[in-house]
Amino acid sequence: MLTGFRLRLFKRKHVFPADHRSPPYKVLQKLGKADETKDQMFEMYVQNFALQVSAANRLQKELKRYIECVKSMSTATRGLHEALESIYEQEWDGYGNISSTRETSDLLWDDYQNRLVEQVFNPLLSYQSRFPEVKRRIEKRGRKLIDFDSARHALETSKNKKDEAKAAKAQEHFDMAKTSYEDINNELLDELPNLYDSRIPFYASTFQLVCSAEGVFHTEIGKTRLHLNSIMDKLYEEAGKGTYNVSRSNIDAGMHAGMLPTSPTSIGSEDSNNKMFSMAATPSKTMEVPKPDPPQYTAYDDDDDDNDDDSQHYQVPPHHAVQEDLDEGEYQHPPPARPNTNQTDVTSNQNGGIPPGVLYKVVAVHDYAQKDDDELSFSKGDVILVVNYDDPEDEEDGWLMGRIENTDSKGIFPENFTQRLKS
Repeated sequence: MLTGFRLRLFKRKHVFPADHRSPPYKVLQKLGKADETKDQMFEMYVQNFALQVSAANRLQKELKRYIECVKSMSTATRGLHEALESIYEQEWDGYGNISSTRETSDLLWDDYQNRLVEQVFNPLLSYQSRFPEVKRRIEKRGRKLIDFDSARHALETSKNKKDEAKAAKAQEHFDMAKTSYEDINNELLDELPNLYDSRIPFYASTFQLVCSAEGVFHTEIGKTRLHLNSIMDKLYEEAGKGTYNVSRSNIDAGMHAGMLPTSPTSIGSEDSNNKMFSMAATPSKTMEVPKPDPPQYTAYDDDDDDNDDDSQHYQVPPHHAVQEDLDEGEYQHPPPARPNTNQTDVTSNQNGGIPPGVLYKVVAVHDYAQKDDDELSFSKGDVILVVNYDDPEDEEDGWLMGRIENTDSKGIFPENFTQRLKS
């Protein structure tokens, strides 16, 4: 290894001529990669083409994701409509329109997807399909340029050697390489800028079609949603009127007409009595009193005692009506399923004192099992302290709020299952 003074001496003795080229440079010249032809305009076109390809690839990726989301939303909407169709009962208003609304919605979603695929996504694929061929020709043009530079260098070398045969052959090879290069180069110089300029109308057309398809879809699907909303509004109004309420009195009426005995004499035992009341549904908070006996009175018209049609059911009188009738001694509670004279007259010994906050006391004449969490369960003979509702708006005719005496059990209960204690 040469170091220090010897290295500097070696450099002075081995000074190469100015036109001398190292072997690697000569190899590059022969390969056409040294002193290569530069075309800045073409390089700019190639750079623009690369940006165009990248933008189209991103648009294709995002559009594909968009269509997949539309498809997923279509599937989810279809499932939601099918759920609505399965829970919407036949007697509800607008039942026949629920199925047609779902079918219309499915058609709109399918049409929207088809528009996006056929009018937007497929044309984008066609637009992108031109890029591989252009890219292949750009690469071919690069190879032709190398051949051209190599032939040019070979021609210059042959002229320096003054060999006419080699010079003629080099000239012929140079002419062929030049022609091939210039042909493909000129084609690309015309094609690349035109291709790059085409991106603007293509993008404008693409997003016009997307917006048009989306606008048509949302307009039509909005109409179906408004129609469905009107159906729900009507259903809500009818439900508020109690049109579709499952009235326990209707169930009781049917069981009363077809299953329950029509005379107290047909009640044979306490077991049959309990069975009868377990079969009859408990009256709802706004319904009529179940009574196995034939009509003896009506709460509103005493002249209808002889009317046996289905319209005559005993409705629970309002709370103030019960109080007035008891004061006047005219109101009669429905007799229990099994007559028991021991409970028809309740003495003041059972009543005892009225605790603070208690309106009055009642005694259960039938067993009652709660149907809801806010109801009170009790057994026959239990004394119940009647109190005010926590919220006056919750008051319902025929139902009282109370708690069983000497317990913490509190809730609402049907008034017709009890009898007021005399004070």
